[in-house]
Amino acid sequence: MGGSLGADTLCSETIIGQLVKPAGMDRYFFLGGAADGRVTEVLGLDTVRRLPDGEYVHTEAQVALAKQAQADYQQALSEGSRLTIVRGQAGLSAAKPVRKYVDAGRSFAARAAYDAKHLYVAYEVTSLTDLVNAINDPKLIFKGGNLIDLQFAADPAANPNRKTPAPGDVRLLVTQQAEKTGGRHLPAPSQRVHRANRIVLTSPTGKESF
Repeated sequence: MGGSLGADTLCSETIIGQLVKPAGMDRYFFLGGAADGRVTEVLGLDTVRRLPDGEYVHTEAQVALAKQAQADYQQALSEGSRLTIVRGQAGLSAAKPVRKYVDAGRSFAARAAYDAKHLYVAYEVTSLTDLVNAINDPKLIFKGGNLIDLQFAADPAANPNRKTPAPGDVRLLVTQQAEKTGGRHLPAPSQRVHRANRIVLTSPTGKESF
């Protein structure tokens, strides 16, 4: 115990192993172990030679393959994660996030917290563009650029696997225009809304009421 490392010192646990050449010997030993100490002689180091110089070509196809493998792995991780909503705004930064990974330039992590009056959501976004939107008409804001899209299923009795909104569901779109942040509440299409307040959007694929 104590002193410095050397050929007479066995290391284990926190200092795993050392390669030593004892003074006066042309022999190499590996000293290591875990809950024990082991002395292993290493042979053949005198035959080690530097390989001749060469050239390695990393093709665009290999780059694309590596990127796709990384994206598939990150996607598999995000699909298995669940959003944990913690109590109190102070715990927001340490809350376990839910993540979405598209590629190296596009991904986000979202955290959520609540108290008696508020729901707090924090996003960490990697994107090629900022949170900006060019549409001034709030009815068409989802066509004008980037948005944070929050969807709340408010009826616990509704089908949790539904693909369309149920009465009581709420959608909140948040974006930034002229350095000011704002949102738009869009009631569910099936929610009863006075006909004068209903918006019908039509496209070549069909129409939808909001």
